[in-house]
Amino acid sequence: MHEKIKFRGKTPDDIWVYGCYLFDNSYGDNRSVHLIFPFEKIAELSTILHTPAEGKIKRFTGECYEVIPETVGQFIGLKDKNGKDLNWWKGDLISSPSSRVIYEIFWHDFEGQWYARRINFNDGSHLPRPLFLYTDRRLEVIGNIIDDPKLLEQGK
Repeated sequence: MHEKIKFRGKTPDDIWVYGCYLFDNSYGDNRSVHLIFPFEKIAELSTILHTPAEGKIKRFTGECYEVIPETVGQFIGLKDKNGKDLNWWKGDLISSPSSRVIYEIFWHDFEGQWYARRINFNDGSHLPRPLFLYTDRRLEVIGNIIDDPKLLEQGK
């Protein structure tokens, strides 16, 4: 069984949408567009991309959502100790109900894995740690960096 690589992004209308992430820089006006394509439409997209019309890839004109690039986040794909998907995404803020410590989920390019960065009560001695080290704790999502910027300011 293969797992979907899931993304989310926020539309200019302030709505979160979920699906596949597409980056399109083929617009004639020299602009790039960031899109989220719903999973329900994947078969349709696959058919279009693999059916060239007159030697060119046919442009998809179906249901895609343009999203604000800074809001695009990937589903991290980790499971808790019971094997259940953690509904955690890049940019989510997580905390324990019994603690006031807040961590931000981010992708560490050099390490090639998801990390948690402590954003409050951090005196500089708390280095980011691999996120899998936190999956057995009772952490829950309390917000994200897009919708809840005030949470980011708590430690500053």
